[in-house]
Amino acid sequence: GKFTTCDAENPHYHFYLKKAILLPSDKIISGPLYMKFRKIPTPLALPFGWFPIKKDVRSHGILLPSYGDGGRLGFFLKDFGYYLPMGKHWDTRLLFDVYSGGSWAVKNVSQYNFKYRASGNFELSYNRQVTGFPELLGFNAVNNFFVRWTHNQDPRSRPNQTFSASLNFGPTGN
Repeated sequence: GKFTTCDAENPHYHFYLKKAILLPSDKIISGPLYMKFRKIPTPLALPFGWFPIKKDVRSHGILLPSYGDGGRLGFFLKDFGYYLPMGKHWDTRLLFDVYSGGSWAVKNVSQYNFKYRASGNFELSYNRQVTGFPELLGFNAVNNFFVRWTHNQDPRSRPNQTFSASLNFGPTGN
């Protein structure tokens, strides 16, 4: 048998499967296989293969944070969160930042993509920036709320027209 992701009637490349079991709408489990490119065998061979074939299934899950030194805010764990696909055209990420100096942030970043029509993203964020210590001079605590939205029309939807928009709403220091 042949397994490929090429859409052509006669695939440009494929895995040639000597023995295989097909579980409809789930997976293909194969014995020995090798790759062919334009009907020419390549040295890429495997003793077995497992190919998932579920269509349009997106996973949700935990996003691992990055860490580092945020200067006057202290050390940080940034962009710890959760990813959630909201459908065929939307997804969203809920993200958290924590700094050792007491600052923190929470944001929701959503993206959309309607093929051949439009794409963009929408972000809501709220953060508390703390510098210094409450007992000392120079202490400062600021709460910020910010909204960002970008929208782009796909040039293929109207070939002779372009449209894009960008909205930024919040304090100037953010």
